[in-house]
Amino acid sequence: MKFLTSPLLTALGVSHGFTGSVGGVSEGDCATLNLGLGRGDLPSNIAENRRRVLDALERPKARWLSSRQVHGTEVLCVDRDAPLEMAADGLVTRDPNVVLATLAADCVPLLFSSGDGKMVAAVHAGWKGTVGGVVVSAVAHFVNAGIDPDTLYVAIGPRIGVCCFEVGHDVATCIADACGSLAVQARSPKPHADLAQANRTLLVRAGVQDAHIWQSEACTVCCPGYFSHRALGERTGRQAGVIACR
Repeated sequence: MKFLTSPLLTALGVSHGFTGSVGGVSEGDCATLNLGLGRGDLPSNIAENRRRVLDALERPKARWLSSRQVHGTEVLCVDRDAPLEMAADGLVTRDPNVVLATLAADCVPLLFSSGDGKMVAAVHAGWKGTVGGVVVSAVAHFVNAGIDPDTLYVAIGPRIGVCCFEVGHDVATCIADACGSLAVQARSPKPHADLAQANRTLLVRAGVQDAHIWQSEACTVCCPGYFSHRALGERTGRQAGVIACR
């Protein structure tokens, strides 16, 4: 299996990557690299898929920790003693013995690192979490640890693109009010939202340098090789953004 990686995080020496839907053992709606529980997939398949991801990260003995997304703004600080899965939309750690994973199938996966690579975070941002400022909550954890936000680096992974994210006028208004007009495009018959731009705007407002933010151009709906709730339905699998600190 291959990861999509950010050159910014790679330059820091941080093990990380964004998976797609290919390279695992799952079948049916979850074929083949499903990493999410509760999709009707066999637990043994998910365990094997996660093992392959850890091997690809060259962290085979690390403890996999993932958040069970609630489309909110809570970000938890964790270490190797934390539960394998927690109800939150972001995890942050300084423990090099864990790999943080954020699961998605159209929502935005974001990976954060301090400049020295010794503190990292994995965050999930749907439109509600975006508007609520989940990325701002993540930045706050670094600030509380004494890390200046302008030294942070962030990678925005594959997600539903502005090309495919048609939203209602009420949602468009919420996103534009919270994240700026650049996060919404007027199209017919309905506006389209740009969640990458929305989160980028909030990160810059929180003190992250725009030059320290990398984003994938892949849309999970119209690009092959990704799970997409909008394109494939509720039972489709989940890809992940994964990261480990140095």
